[in-house]
Amino acid sequence: MAESQKSNRRVNSPQVYATFLKLIGFESSKTTFAEKLISGVGATFGIYFCFVLSQIYLPSDYSSILLTAMGATSVLIFALPHGALSQPWSVFCGHLISTGCGFLAFSIVPDVQLASALAVGLAVFSMYISKCLHPPGGATALYIVLTAHSAQGFVLWDFVNVVLINIGVLVLFAVVFNNLFHWRRYPAYLTFHHAEVPDNKQHLSHEDFNAALLQLDSFVDVSTDELITICELALEHAKHAQGGDDILITPACFYSNAGLGMAWDVREVIRVTKTDVVYRSATNKAEPINRCHLTEFKRWAKYEVEFEHNAWLKKQRLKAVS
Repeated sequence: MAESQKSNRRVNSPQVYATFLKLIGFESSKTTFAEKLISGVGATFGIYFCFVLSQIYLPSDYSSILLTAMGATSVLIFALPHGALSQPWSVFCGHLISTGCGFLAFSIVPDVQLASALAVGLAVFSMYISKCLHPPGGATALYIVLTAHSAQGFVLWDFVNVVLINIGVLVLFAVVFNNLFHWRRYPAYLTFHHAEVPDNKQHLSHEDFNAALLQLDSFVDVSTDELITICELALEHAKHAQGGDDILITPACFYSNAGLGMAWDVREVIRVTKTDVVYRSATNKAEPINRCHLTEFKRWAKYEVEFEHNAWLKKQRLKAVS
């Protein structure tokens, strides 16, 4: 009985660890180092040009003002240029609506704490119903309230000019910079309006995706077009990269069970005999080394995989056992 309990603990601990990572939202990025570097370079130059052009086009009293929310906006438009929250409509209208909400809260509520809370709440609600949800907008609304309470002779239109110059420079630079790279397009419509996807053999329609998103009843930072493109490309890849009915199990190679979500696993083969396979999980490092019958392992393994571009991918050519 004691040995059985220990075995259960060994089996469950990796599952608990994997569940914990999912719970806190940790997931390894599937982008390359070059993509990460490009995002950082874009944000660097975007903010720099904001400072330079603000000093040129804004009155001297406001030339040194750069909304701190622009830092958050630069993360979205340079690191997530295809995201729904990063598109020009969301950026422009999100900040402008939030500016108005901040000024309205300042005007009707004298207490700075209540006005700040109301400004952010109004901004979230107003952006949501206007279909321009942009998280940095909440920071803009808060900035307007705090600045209006501390500044003498606060003039709304002057700050609207600051907002327009800041976001105008960032968006314009994002359009130029992101389109320098063929896999990036900004706005995202430039990517998906002409994207060629394979014939749909699974009878999934645009309406099906819309229905699925409605059923979630939660905002997802991905457009319907992007979601459809991802799904179609994944289905096409699955169709052309199927493993054989009987694949060769080789030491120091990795195999997947073709599962989804928590049911997915990759195993590294350590040793193979005529009857047994010794392996360990490559996705749950805490799981101990295991042994099973060769036939059982072959039933479990659907295809061989390799770790490339920070992700597990199917090997293009699998060796079938004759």
